[in-house]
Amino acid sequence: MNGNNDGLHFDDCRHLHVSNCEVACGDDACALFGSNRDVTITNCSFSTRWPVFRFGEGDSENITISNCVIYDTFGCPIKVQVGKGSRLENVLFSNLVMSHVTGPVYIGLGSPPKNVQEWWNWTPDPAAQPLPGGIVRNIIFEGIRATIAPGPDLEEYPWEQPFPGEMRTCINLTAVDGQFIEGITFSNIHITYPGGGTTEGTANRQVIQTSGNEYFRFGVLPAYAFYARNVRGLRLDNARFDLATPDRRPALIFDHVEDAAVNSFSAQGNSEAESLLRFTDTRETLLTACRALTPCKAFLEIEGHTSKDITIAACDLAKARTPLVFSRGAGRNAVRLGS
Repeated sequence: MNGNNDGLHFDDCRHLHVSNCEVACGDDACALFGSNRDVTITNCSFSTRWPVFRFGEGDSENITISNCVIYDTFGCPIKVQVGKGSRLENVLFSNLVMSHVTGPVYIGLGSPPKNVQEWWNWTPDPAAQPLPGGIVRNIIFEGIRATIAPGPDLEEYPWEQPFPGEMRTCINLTAVDGQFIEGITFSNIHITYPGGGTTEGTANRQVIQTSGNEYFRFGVLPAYAFYARNVRGLRLDNARFDLATPDRRPALIFDHVEDAAVNSFSAQGNSEAESLLRFTDTRETLLTACRALTPCKAFLEIEGHTSKDITIAACDLAKARTPLVFSRGAGRNAVRLGS
């Protein structure tokens, strides 16, 4: 057990191959900083206080990570922060088992303020103008089984204190306004979340613009399983989200998402939550073969006057008290119901 340093740290590497490693450390378990290309990582196990696969500055591409076990990891197992001048594309994560982790996936596109030196530790200003980041595109997550902890278990790290945003975490894909993360696919995933989210958390519709920062700086997000903001070309196929205890937040929120397809999606709802799914200013989105696993107030809430071209087909809405709710300027013509 390494109490302070990274387990594996690669910077500007080419034709890198890592296999059959067991890493337990206190910081990044497998950091890929700078420009890394043509990389394979396979058949490894990882445990750490902070992230496992950590991507930072530079131009990185053509990376596959497969057949790994991640356990007791409390700083988001897959963490991507791409600021101005950086690029990450053509990355495949496949066949990953995560046990007792927080996160589990964060992709942030945006830059910290110019006067910030410690970019990993600055406190965001809600009134500040968000700065654009670089490029994130063509990332695939295939075959993931995960159980999410309610918060960091820091028994082995008594000098640490959890941040508020490390509690009740979810998948978080977010770019600052004016930019898009592009071409993201999740398929064949099954994640169990701890629950415990409140009605107050659901009401948060002004998630802070801090995509150049640590994932926990967003605070507790308004979705319990999947939150996407400013994403274009998003695919979610054969995904199931379960809860260990009730949660009053929607399972999934799309905020300014374009060109999305959600197929064979199922999630536990809550009859006291506003909805199972929430789309805000979202367009060109197809939902097929989706269902609520438990009773919910509404299957889908649609918000915003720019929401349009949303199609729902062959979905099981029997456990929803009402199929659709329109609010905050959304028109009923934003949705087409197929057979």
